[in-house]
Amino acid sequence: MDLVTGAKEVYVLMSHCTRDAEPKLVKRCSYPLTGLAVVSKVFTDLAVIHVIDGRFVLIEAVDGLDVEMLQTMTGADILVRSRQNVVAARLVMIVASIRCHEIGRY
Repeated sequence: MDLVTGAKEVYVLMSHCTRDAEPKLVKRCSYPLTGLAVVSKVFTDLAVIHVIDGRFVLIEAVDGLDVEMLQTMTGADILVRSRQNVVAARLVMIVASIRCHEIGRY
């Protein structure tokens, strides 16, 4: 069953790195895919990243984390776009964080 067939947008909520501090955001997936090139936004514990034309575009990072440090924790290049929609991105990160904690309780 293909979970992303026909989806207009696919959002992924995930941790940015593995328990061993390896990047989860990579240039090429090594696991079988549910859909190819369907993810539009990635929300991690460190950043909000949009996927535009197959490239990671940084929208917002947690306070105190600079782009260079984030890049070292990411297995693919990150482009930096202007800081528009910062308030909206922070709100989405807060809601995603709350939602993850709610899911973890059950």
